[in-house]
Amino acid sequence: MSRNFSSPFSHYLVPGEEVVRSALTTGMVVLDTNVLLSAYRFAPLAREQLLSAMERLKSRLWIPHRVAFEFHRRRLDVIVDQRAAYESVLALISRRREELNKEIGDSIRQLSRRAALTEADRNKLLEQLERSFAPLAEKVNSLNAEHSTIGIHEKDPILSRLQAIIGDSFGEDFGEQARDEALAEAERRKDAQIPPGFKDASKDEFYGDYFLWRQTLDEASIRSAAHLLFVTSDQKEDWYLKVKGKHIAHPMLTEEVQKACGAQLVLISTETLLRHARRYLDADVSNETIRQAGELRKVDSIRERIAFHHAEAAQADGRLREMHAERSELMARVKTLENLFRMHRNEMKHASPSEANRHIGDLNTIIQERDAIEDQLGRTNEQIVALEDRRNLSRTKFHQLQAQLQDILEIAELVDPGEPD
Repeated sequence: MSRNFSSPFSHYLVPGEEVVRSALTTGMVVLDTNVLLSAYRFAPLAREQLLSAMERLKSRLWIPHRVAFEFHRRRLDVIVDQRAAYESVLALISRRREELNKEIGDSIRQLSRRAALTEADRNKLLEQLERSFAPLAEKVNSLNAEHSTIGIHEKDPILSRLQAIIGDSFGEDFGEQARDEALAEAERRKDAQIPPGFKDASKDEFYGDYFLWRQTLDEASIRSAAHLLFVTSDQKEDWYLKVKGKHIAHPMLTEEVQKACGAQLVLISTETLLRHARRYLDADVSNETIRQAGELRKVDSIRERIAFHHAEAAQADGRLREMHAERSELMARVKTLENLFRMHRNEMKHASPSEANRHIGDLNTIIQERDAIEDQLGRTNEQIVALEDRRNLSRTKFHQLQAQLQDILEIAELVDPGEPD
């Protein structure tokens, strides 16, 4: 490729339509954990269309070991959460039916007495009231039967389908030495805020995203792929840059792919994958399936942010407990020094000149230590205030995002897809 003004900075450029087409039709395709789990979250028709699109990519599909591990670890939770979401709706319908049956039933009986309804008319109204919730409950049960077709102890047709699609196109785990090196690098990148994964710094397994990224780069280098198509619904700032509401691949990731394996990175969501699969792979994908993918992406994004702020608040709480304990120890030491100070002052009243000089030396030492501790107490108090502000901000954002998530689920009439990892 000839050199031009933008050549050294191509990682800042957004891939054009032709690059996306080439990546989808000829490149190495990697799916993140959330993409695989979407097969359990989609409604039946959308699920079939997603799996069919994956089948069209089968020959170029590859799954990092970390993704395979996270998928199998989280799979049962997603299955259970799908069922629990429907059961929650059914329980709510049952509660509301009992409440309204009593409230409206009492009003009907009162009407019957005041308007002199016949017993037959009153009973018809009460029967109609009892039946009013039945169609809704039946519809939810029907959707539950279609959507949540798998139990944790039953044969899983979705897993069987994914096994057939992926086959042996997944990576091996790190060896002991390679894992230690990857863990050290993940720690370094977390501290330096190098993507991906630094937004997971508060998680116990903060290294997860870097592990799957490292495994992806290693495999892309072996394949000498011209294009690397990475599909993820994760939209945190350690994967994407957000520009006027649009998400583009983080330039540091694009540059790393170029340097590590000479490939061009195309980073897209499940929603975008389905849209392009319909266009370039002749996949049967409906607008409704694309809509579902977009809604689930929003839900997943908010859930990730909820988990982040929950972890931030918990981390701040833990650090606050340590700081309060440290402050208590410092205050206890100050009190001890004040008692020593008074003791030396009292003893000086009856001391000889030489003993008085010794007491003066001890008093000066006590004053210096007390001043140092009080300085440290001041810094500790400042840190406590800052940590409390950080914790309170995280809690506020946590509750705001929970409310936002609930609004989205209610407006979109979606089933809650479960907690993020």
